Amino acid sequence: MRIVFVCHGNTCRSPMAEAIARQWLTERGIAIEVASAGVSAQDGSPASGGAVQAMRERGLDLSAHRSQSVWDLDIGPDDQLWCMQAAHVSRIRATRTAWPAQTLGDAAGTHDDVPDPYGGSSAVYADTAQTLTSRVHAALTRYFEA
Repeated sequence: MRIVFVCHGNTCRSPMAEAIARQWLTERGIAIEVASAGVSAQDGSPASGGAVQAMRERGLDLSAHRSQSVWDLDIGPDDQLWCMQAAHVSRIRATRTAWPAQTLGDAAGTHDDVPDPYGGSSAVYADTAQTLTSRVHAALTRYFEA
């Protein structure tokens, strides 16, 4: 099983969620592959400065992150695609009907989107990091501790 977090450009929300999930899983000794990708990502872009700073404040490092397109991934039946917005799920399902896509909110039981902080202030990125932490932890708890 692999969990792939999906957003638009794979420079803000999805790499932040990936780092948060990787930390949660490592702390619990759960060996699950975690990745992130974007529905409109340009391969090789670094994480945004706001995302890097927000994660640094939580002790997580995004400096090595490079964006990738979800369309280039080999998604298997045991993988999970946890998207930041319902629009991402719709885009994926329009062409890849077999891919197991849902929103992170659905996986977490909150059923709402994670707003895009791109271009926002450091406070906006900090709020997004807090939202992601809450949702990622809830989703992982539902899947691995239920």
